[in-house]
Amino acid sequence: MKHIKGSFARTYNNLTYKNGPIWQNRLYDTILASEEDLIIRINYILQNHVRANIIKEESDYPYSSAKVYLIK
Repeated sequence: MKHIKGSFARTYNNLTYKNGPIWQNRLYDTILASEEDLIIRINYILQNHVRANIIKEESDYPYSSAKVYLIK
């Protein structure tokens, strides 16, 4: 991601005659030390559209893999 975002930022800055970062710091790698950590992360991802009030249940989102996982 660092390479992709850096390459895009340089191109964008050259085209718009700007300088400096254009991305927020958002992507951090994390070691998942246990199966419980993995379950917590999967549930967090599956809940994104529920928290955004787009859907009521994880499985309501047509592009979600929630129907496969549904880990509670």
